[in-house]
Amino acid sequence: MGIFIDALPAGHSFPKGPASDISSSHTFYLKNLPRDLFTLLPLTLVAYLWQGWLESTFPGRQRQRFSPDAARQAGEKKGRAADSDEELEQEIMHRLIAKGKVRRASISWFNTLVKWSLDNTLGVLFFQSAATMLSGSLKLQGVRKSWSELSVIRILLGRLFSTELLVSFIGFIIVPVQYRLPFAASVDLVVDFFFYAFLHVCIPWAMSREMMQDVLRNATESAWALHNATKNATGTVDESRLIGAEL
Repeated sequence: MGIFIDALPAGHSFPKGPASDISSSHTFYLKNLPRDLFTLLPLTLVAYLWQGWLESTFPGRQRQRFSPDAARQAGEKKGRAADSDEELEQEIMHRLIAKGKVRRASISWFNTLVKWSLDNTLGVLFFQSAATMLSGSLKLQGVRKSWSELSVIRILLGRLFSTELLVSFIGFIIVPVQYRLPFAASVDLVVDFFFYAFLHVCIPWAMSREMMQDVLRNATESAWALHNATKNATGTVDESRLIGAEL
């Protein structure tokens, strides 16, 4: 969701007619969408490697190991050659757990919390920064301008006040590592759908109420008054500087 935050063209507004609609569509499909895809694809591959590194470094469950000879004998008994000892170990483990002969290893809460903390601090900062810099490079912006758009506090606060913290924690507990990114993306899509559906229903209802109209009117008037006061103060300062320079 953060990567596609610039999906709409700059200065986007509601189309005023068919010509404006066609122009906006061409801008999106021929310019913004390819740029976002070139940003998303490499970061997705890096995100898979990141999740794999987290799981291998801080395993959520300790794997029970079998000797290579035992794994090979089990493969021969099944009547086929083993592709790898690791695959046979997993298959034997799943079969024994299904038969109730072996209990599943308990989850390591310490490793889970470490993975969750790293993913939601260092991981989020890295991927958001990489997405901003890569998108800025594809827009032919300068590195300094792209870097100035980054805000560590804004990124962390955005992560804190979102459902992604809970989704990430659930993923580290029950979702296998190869399915964590699709799981998070699916939950994010469902949450966004219901959120925007809620806004689509509630905003027209709220705008039809007189109290909400008064609140918006007062807020607009206050904003304009502040803008005019700031503009006048800036003009006064500039005029005083000009007079001082002339003297």
